[in-house]
Amino acid sequence: MSHRPIRDENLGICKEQQGRERERAKKKQEMYPKTPFTVLVAVRWDLSSLEAAWLIYRVKRSALLSTMQRDKRQSGSKQPGVSENLTDTVCNHIDALFQDCDFITKITKLLVDSLIDPIKRVITDSITESVRNSLKFEIQDTADKLNELKDKFSDMEDTLDEQEQYSRRNCLVLFGVPENGQENVIDVVMRTFKNNLNVVVQPGDIDRTHRLGPKAIKQGKPRGIIIKFAHYHLRDKVYRAKKLLKGATPKMHILESLTSKRAKLLDDLRKNYKDKIAASWTQDGRIYLLTNNNQRHVLNGVQLLFR
Repeated sequence: MSHRPIRDENLGICKEQQGRERERAKKKQEMYPKTPFTVLVAVRWDLSSLEAAWLIYRVKRSALLSTMQRDKRQSGSKQPGVSENLTDTVCNHIDALFQDCDFITKITKLLVDSLIDPIKRVITDSITESVRNSLKFEIQDTADKLNELKDKFSDMEDTLDEQEQYSRRNCLVLFGVPENGQENVIDVVMRTFKNNLNVVVQPGDIDRTHRLGPKAIKQGKPRGIIIKFAHYHLRDKVYRAKKLLKGATPKMHILESLTSKRAKLLDDLRKNYKDKIAASWTQDGRIYLLTNNNQRHVLNGVQLLFR
């Protein structure tokens, strides 16, 4: 008959439990490591306790020896056995001291008074440094996020500007056409294009047209006319023929319908950098510059070539 080994279930459970306890102890040690602050406080407390106890021992021992010497002088005789019993006497006095509530209170106060200021300084410095580092990190993180938001906002502005400019691609603005209160703006536009540009435009070629801005009470400089063409190719044909308006009477000119940002940029370039620019024009919403050294540049709605 073969003997099979008997498995000790209790032993297996015990080993498994010990393994779990070791794992928990290891995790606890990792979660609560000894910090320099706790070590510093412990060391200072131990040193102060030893110094205080040693100081009190020396004071009491000196007082005891002085008393014994005074008694010896008064009696005028030697007292045998004093040196042998000195250690026991001192120890008994020390034991009595540590059983005295007043003594314990005094030594506790001495220890607290000697440790409270260093502990306060250590805690204050530690908290101050921690708060400073935390605030510094949060401020830097906030600044980075703010810069990121600024970049995103700038990109969104550029995207919206591009989309708005694209929606204006079929539009032109005609300036200098005399204004009449009873006029039909479509007839005025078609007649101007035919007589001055040699471009025939039918009413169906114009999606919408009107004068810009409110009507002036007094007759003065005529308001511009914005024209939205039904087809881009006709709009482009009219815009390319605008050079025929030079020398026309009255003086007229045609511009592309630009977004406010691009119009402001073009106006700023022509006013503030005219000594550096030989010519400037637009095509499909893009701003073209020809500098005095015959270099050609293309700007979008947010760039500025000269800083």
